[in-house]
Amino acid sequence: MTENPQHRAWRVTEPIHAMIYFVPEATEAYTRLGLTPGDGYFAARGAAFGPAGPALVTATFYNFKPALVARALPAVWSVTTPAAVLEARLAAVDAALTRGLGPDVLESPQMAEAARLARRAAEAAAGHPQGRPLFAAHAGLSWPDRPHLVLWHAQMLLREFRGDGHVAALMAAGLSGLESIVLHAATGDVDAKFMRVSRGWQHSEWDAAADDLRERGLLDGDKISDYGRELRAEIEATTDRLAAPAYDVIGNNGCTRLAELTRPFSLRIVKAGMLDPAAALPRPQGRGGTPVTTETAAPPTEEVVKRRSTDHPVDWWAQFPEVSEKFDAALVTEGLSDLIMPKIKSPLLRREAEIASAVVVMHLNKAHSEELAVRARKAVGRLEATVSRLDDRSTSDDTGTGEAYALAHALRGRWAEAAAAAESFVSYQELLRVFVSALRLERFDPVLTVRLLRAGQHPAVAVRTGLIVGKYGWWPDWLLKVVTERAVHGLLDEDTITALDQCAYAELSPAQARMARRLLQGEPDLIEASATRLEGLGEEEAAAKLREGDLTAVALAARLIPL
Repeated sequence: MTENPQHRAWRVTEPIHAMIYFVPEATEAYTRLGLTPGDGYFAARGAAFGPAGPALVTATFYNFKPALVARALPAVWSVTTPAAVLEARLAAVDAALTRGLGPDVLESPQMAEAARLARRAAEAAAGHPQGRPLFAAHAGLSWPDRPHLVLWHAQMLLREFRGDGHVAALMAAGLSGLESIVLHAATGDVDAKFMRVSRGWQHSEWDAAADDLRERGLLDGDKISDYGRELRAEIEATTDRLAAPAYDVIGNNGCTRLAELTRPFSLRIVKAGMLDPAAALPRPQGRGGTPVTTETAAPPTEEVVKRRSTDHPVDWWAQFPEVSEKFDAALVTEGLSDLIMPKIKSPLLRREAEIASAVVVMHLNKAHSEELAVRARKAVGRLEATVSRLDDRSTSDDTGTGEAYALAHALRGRWAEAAAAAESFVSYQELLRVFVSALRLERFDPVLTVRLLRAGQHPAVAVRTGLIVGKYGWWPDWLLKVVTERAVHGLLDEDTITALDQCAYAELSPAQARMARRLLQGEPDLIEASATRLEGLGEEEAAAKLREGDLTAVALAARLIPL
């Protein structure tokens, strides 16, 4: 099916807008305001509403669990203001696009022309705000002046315009936010675990939604049914139709031209890794490129410290045991004990903690020993009784009862509660290492997993990426980068892995590898040129596959085409 020009204009231009959710410039900007990356997302995208509470944002964002939104809002507005967040976001956009595209591109005639076209479409959309609350709120923001910021702002408006229409289409189809992502995941196009965890839903809630979809005939087992595919196609068609008023003003020719202009910009953004969640890791440099020192990095305010102490709630840490059937109770208990016990100031309390920890770990390593089970229960009971007595007598926290309470959580098997409490006085990275080590996964890349977690990635997708990269660790570096990028975006299905494996076995030269990577990224002009050359070599079937997006033809195309 031929893609209509309006949809193509939106799709091709969207990376220019979407990169703000992944680049380190945004993470750094929100951190300076005292926000975590997760809080920064809800604050920045919801700031156009003013100091909104969770109900409004949950309703308009549509597929997030209300409790997840409520952790960020309205608490963020006690730390910063909507105006400050919007200003920080635009500054991050400026810095990121300058880094990714370069000053010459930002000042080019093509950028100016693209900005004019996109702005015309966005301003036309502003004439249709009815039923589009998220778009309408953003449409009331002031326009920036510089062309690249105008283009970003326009595409942001067009995305929210389309998004509000998509929500309307989902509602008309009778799909809740949760049901919509369950149905999407059932297509195999996105990773179900990532969608569930990143939106804050529990297994039971996800399964209940899937049961409802099966009753309606939209799922066949765990896969989408033919009826489900038809419904999704109708929803996408409705979304396109509702988005049309924005693009009618520039017509099909204008849409085609906009896509032509923005495609090179978007490709550079993708190639620079600016849509990779791992790229959101804060960079160890000051704004001028100088190393961050105590002189260049302002100390966190009291409010920032308070916010950081609650960065990861209990249910975030609780995801780790869910993603590994081999999660090691003894290892995580011992690791948490080793981190927490030195923080207990009272010698008496610390000694009780050491005894209790040793007995509990012994019991966990010999789970069938009833004697050790009894000893463990008694030891933890004594620790808790000692903590309670000291807590009652003490007028300050010098004894370390707070730390001891955190340890008691760990010894009772409440590791998530222990980690959430300990994060205020133990290094977050050290806690991560304990939990990642306890996963006990084979052929697994723990270093990459920790990096992604530190970047704000959810445990489910971070662990999945670590497993995939660990399994295919023998692949060449260029291919590992491709597989990592696809994995973190939930785009690494079995067919794609097979195709990438063929590229690995093909033993491509550096030049051929560069060609393969560009083909894997889906560059339309290169795909067409490569398919034409394949036809000239008598490989009509491979050429057809390449045009259809079948990645299994990439390795052959890269090897047969002289460079």
